[in-house]
Amino acid sequence: MGTDGLSTAVEAKTSEPDSVGHKSSIIEAWEAKTLLARTLLKGTRGMKLAGKAFLPQHTLEGDLGYNERLKCSTLLNAFAKTSSFLSGQVFQKDPIFDEAVDQKFLDMAERITAAGDSFSVYAKRNFQNGLGKGVVHTLVDMPKKDENIVTQKDEEEAGIRPYFKEIKPEDILGFIEDEDGFIVQVRISESITKRVGKYGTKTFDRVRVLEPGQWELFEADDDSKSLASIDSGSFSINIIPLLTFIPGDPDTQMTAPSPLDDLSELNGKHWRTSSDQDNYLTYCRFPLYFGRMLSDIPILPAGKTLINSDDENSDLKTVEMTGTSIKAGAEDVKETEAQMALYGLQQLLPRVGNMTATEKAITSAESNSSLSTWATEFEDYCIQCFQVMGMFIGMEFPDNSIEMNKEYNFGVADPQELMALLAAKEAGVASAQETFIEFRRRGVYQDTTEWDDMSADIEQEKRESLEMSQLAGSAFGEEEGGEEGA
Repeated sequence: MGTDGLSTAVEAKTSEPDSVGHKSSIIEAWEAKTLLARTLLKGTRGMKLAGKAFLPQHTLEGDLGYNERLKCSTLLNAFAKTSSFLSGQVFQKDPIFDEAVDQKFLDMAERITAAGDSFSVYAKRNFQNGLGKGVVHTLVDMPKKDENIVTQKDEEEAGIRPYFKEIKPEDILGFIEDEDGFIVQVRISESITKRVGKYGTKTFDRVRVLEPGQWELFEADDDSKSLASIDSGSFSINIIPLLTFIPGDPDTQMTAPSPLDDLSELNGKHWRTSSDQDNYLTYCRFPLYFGRMLSDIPILPAGKTLINSDDENSDLKTVEMTGTSIKAGAEDVKETEAQMALYGLQQLLPRVGNMTATEKAITSAESNSSLSTWATEFEDYCIQCFQVMGMFIGMEFPDNSIEMNKEYNFGVADPQELMALLAAKEAGVASAQETFIEFRRRGVYQDTTEWDDMSADIEQEKRESLEMSQLAGSAFGEEEGGEEGA
């Protein structure tokens, strides 16, 4: 449950910094900065609920007219589709674990969450939320143990093991750093649904406080709505088992705007302009009537009206728009759509310009696109999550032992690049196999096409071509020695 889910009554009683439900100014600033991006992720319904925040009411536009326009507006959700598309590129293939990883970690990766999700499923969702919201967290959570469970062997026999739990950035109420920059406290908003009576349920607001080596749980009282401590405990490790992934430029250790923030602004513009365009088209589809000296006579039983007049000066005309403004509006909408479509591809293309030494180190082994950089950063984040999991069970998870896919096939092959690759092959700089691999990376060949199969087909075509040539030569009277027959 996000912080928006804390009831108004609870928020009213937790406005002071000394209250456990207090929302810090840093989190409030992040919420304001990412509001458009997070609303876009909720789709058309989310944008409609936001109302005037992202679809302003025009001057002289009445409430009735505005509500009708809002109701008929539809969202082309390029922002959500792009974050999904980019995540899909990274997770075209499952993450690869190094051979040095112990089998126990691989077994836990098959069911990495308490709900039974595999690591691949969890990681894709985690990565996509990080792109869309700018930040996402993983809590390596260990179920509470019975007093009789003391050793790690006892834990194994009881089936108690650590799990990954995604913590959404809007669930964070606040955090505190010490003088050295280490996070020493994190407060998380939660909720729990309890059974009431035989068939009913009721949701209660909660706040979980994490500190190095310990945790405490608060719950809102049913009557006063005040938050009271209901449980506490300690971790078997002396850290806060919460890891943070930030794919873009961080504002703090736990807050950042979406790296696709510019796209969200473009999408917001498209939401406004397409709404205006649709509304304008609806208005223009019905011509205006201009009349002089007219009267009307009802015609029964159809219920329609015959407009009639005996006055010689009477007149009736229709007034229609010329279409110039409609065309200009349509072109503006299409241009914005083209910009949004291009934005996602730009994250896949090689980066140009100055890069820091860290960025160069991150991208030294692969294509230095933004998406590749984010994937590399996500590798480190996932490794850290498994290392914390290893601390809980007394096992070491090796460094550099998870590899994310960085071979992106986005269906766009640059003809100039293809010609350059062919020229390199002809010049002997690249082999036929290397050229094939680069062509496959650019989507010319399917991912399932292998070099051995391709090479065999080429050799077969050469043999068939030679046989046809010999057959043709024989048909025209040419002998094997190349001399003409008598």
